[in-house]
Amino acid sequence: LASADARGESGDAAGARVALDNAIRAFPKSGMAHWKLGRLQVSLGDEAGALGASQTAAALPSLGGASHLYAAIGRIQHNQLDLDGAGSAYMRRVELTPNDPGAHVDLGDVYRAQDRLDEALAEYLIASLLDPTNLKALATAAQIHAASGRDEAAAKLLRRAVALDPSHLEARYALSRALLRLGQTDEARRELQVFVQLQQKAMQDERRRFQENQIKIDERLKAGDRQEPGR
Repeated sequence: LASADARGESGDAAGARVALDNAIRAFPKSGMAHWKLGRLQVSLGDEAGALGASQTAAALPSLGGASHLYAAIGRIQHNQLDLDGAGSAYMRRVELTPNDPGAHVDLGDVYRAQDRLDEALAEYLIASLLDPTNLKALATAAQIHAASGRDEAAAKLLRRAVALDPSHLEARYALSRALLRLGQTDEARRELQVFVQLQQKAMQDERRRFQENQIKIDERLKAGDRQEPGR
């Protein structure tokens, strides 16, 4: 395993894979070896192999950090749209680390994808209680409230979100819509104006980054043209 780690850190993914395969042949019940193989396969883009290795690791006893293992399994299954499998993995992760707000957000995302909105809302609210600065939990819970016609509850959460991050575009826009539905037109108009200003700035920043990247590309191409005659 140490050899695999060293090879991986040096960028020798093939060598790391050989070392892990050797470790698994020698110690087939090594949960750590299967876990490391799963992580390596994720880095190589082999989700199917990573899922198999991670599930094997989860079935073996005495593996430390099991919550991270179930997080990886759930993430792969969610990417593959296996929502039932992802939900099971994330529920196991929540059982192991009930005070981890990220675990509740991930489970909430699966429930939301399954249209189990009440259960999703509960997970997001738990995450926001565990971590009052979790913007995703606040904003997504607010979206569920708003979709169900609970605009006062949505506005309350969205105000917390924009207080934490005044430049949060989605929260600003959602807050303006919730306030408008509540009849608070002046505040809704102010929030919408802030949203428009932030959106314009974001577009300007994106345009500037694009131009800077284009300049760098042009400079590299020109440098390559200058070097061509000497080759």
